Amino acid sequence: MIVASYLLGSLSWGIIFGRLLKKIDIREVDLPGAAGSFRQLGVLPGVMVGVLDVLKAAVPILIAITILKMAPTTVVPILCGLAATAGHNWPIFFRFRGGMGISTTMGALICLMPKALSVALPSAILAGFIFRRIPPIRRLLPPIPAGALMGFIFLPFLAWLFYKHPFLIVFPLLLFLLTLIRQIPDLRRMLGPGR
Repeated sequence: MIVASYLLGSLSWGIIFGRLLKKIDIREVDLPGAAGSFRQLGVLPGVMVGVLDVLKAAVPILIAITILKMAPTTVVPILCGLAATAGHNWPIFFRFRGGMGISTTMGALICLMPKALSVALPSAILAGFIFRRIPPIRRLLPPIPAGALMGFIFLPFLAWLFYKHPFLIVFPLLLFLLTLIRQIPDLRRMLGPGR
């Protein structure tokens, strides 16, 4: 299940749609997630990429919970969510150059931590709007990733408040770590040599 989750996560729909619709590698101009697909390919492809990226994590987790009868707080569903996100960030089918995993992370959180997500998501959206208006932050990090990172800050506290389970408290921290590690090459490129 965990390996299958990684392989499913490695299906980078933004890259696939970019090649099918515009004969481009979207990674040359943008991130291959939902937001980048929206900007480069249009509204409908962007929405489709977002939905498919959410499903990459949601489907294996739901299979583990409903068909295999595993509790959401057990190791396998949680590792499925992490593996799908890792697959999106470092897809084996596309030379390990993927997106930031925000939509895929959302799919995992919808299935495993819906109450916590319902509180963290509005704060992430608000943070994204605020950061959009601050030029130094906007140059360093686009509004959507910045908002997502702010949302991650609240999730462990919300997990403790709603679920009191150690695995679900650690889970958003690991998702945050995957997103942060994925950002390092982009930050180096943006800052340039010698900075």
